[in-house]
Order: sequence, then C-alpha cells, then structure tokens
Amino acid sequence: MKKSQRLPYVNNALAVGITTLIAAVSVFVFHRRDVVSLHDMLVDGAIFGITTMLIDTAIIYPQMKSRYQKGILPAEAPRSVILKRMPRNPALFALLVGLFFAALMPAFNYIFMRFYELDALAFASFLFWRVVYAVPASVYMARLIIFRYVQPGAFAGEVA
Repeated sequence: MKKSQRLPYVNNALAVGITTLIAAVSVFVFHRRDVVSLHDMLVDGAIFGITTMLIDTAIIYPQMKSRYQKGILPAEAPRSVILKRMPRNPALFALLVGLFFAALMPAFNYIFMRFYELDALAFASFLFWRVVYAVPASVYMARLIIFRYVQPGAFAGEVA
C-alpha cells in the first residue's frame, strides 16, 4: 500500500480503553462465580461483539466526521466496495457490523475452548482471556470504522 493510501490516524486509545474497561467490568457483573461455562462464553462473546462495535463507533465516528468537515481526510485512501455500501448512519453501521462480530466472537471463543479441550474457565482465567482479546478486537473494529468513513460518499451530502 502506498504511503498516500494509508488510513488516517485517529486516536483510538480512548475507544480501546473504554471497551476493555467495560469488558472487564462486565465479567465482574455477569460472571462472578467460580466457573464460566462454554455456553456462558458463547453468549458473552455475542454480546461483546455488538457492544464493542457500538462503543467504538460512538467514539471514532465523531472524530472522522470532524476530519471530513475540516477537509482533512485523505483523498487517496484505500477503497472497499463492501464498506462503501454500508449504511452512512453510524448507529446502523455499528449494528450491522456488530451482528457480524456477534457471530464471529462466539466462534472464536468456541475454537479457543475446543483447541485447549476446555469445558469451562475459572473466573480469573475468563477475566484474563476477556481482557486479552478485548484489546485487539477493539483495535480491529476501530480500524474498520475508520476504513468505512474514508470511503467516498460516507457522509450525508457527500457524492460518492
């Protein structure tokens, strides 16, 4: 990828930090028992996929819109036919992509548990697992949001 085609820098540390904090707190609130079963992990993964996308979009979208209004989004950003066709509305975009992650995260948890031949995790292990995968998942989702909003026609009134 040419230097001119990189995604614009957006400070996503706040989104990743808030998402990780909420992920950790939700483990304490909803899974405060000795053992977290595979079923619990699958349900938790689905909820995590949607909530993380909603949180990240709520934090990243205003930064992207501000950059668009100031005219500082790169003219030569990478293009995606799929992302270009996604909803302009950030809430609809977050829900739609969040549904994808609501299917992906439980699958990821299932593969992890089956690979290590586990039926459940102790509370501390699940908390560690949740925080470890929350960070890269949130970073990836933030990049996806940025990638969506550098597409032509991403903002209302903009011609594609």
